[in-house]
Amino acid sequence: MLPAPFFPSYAADCCGATDQAIGCAFACNPLAQILTNPLWAWIVPKTGRPMCTVLGLLMLGIGSVVFAVGGSIPLFFAGRLLQGAGFQGTVVAVLALLIESSDDLERDMGIQELAAGVSNH
Repeated sequence: MLPAPFFPSYAADCCGATDQAIGCAFACNPLAQILTNPLWAWIVPKTGRPMCTVLGLLMLGIGSVVFAVGGSIPLFFAGRLLQGAGFQGTVVAVLALLIESSDDLERDMGIQELAAGVSNH
């Protein structure tokens, strides 16, 4: 999900993006995750985990397409915001499933934290 290898030079060439705009395009994904987490936590119990998982994956996919075909800075931002919000919806729904179905929550959350830590390095 991280477009680091090619995006900075592509954005600079195609639409004259500054280093600040490129950095903000990268930063708006985790910003969307942080801002939408409470919303997803409110929605999941009301609509159910399967619906939120599908909606989150759909948003993630649409955001990826928007980011991939976007030829302007606003479209890059929109794509990254959709990716972040969709990813967070999926994470909240899956963690709710883990919490509800776990017979050893401490162990399972530890494994989840380990996987998250390893995947970020």
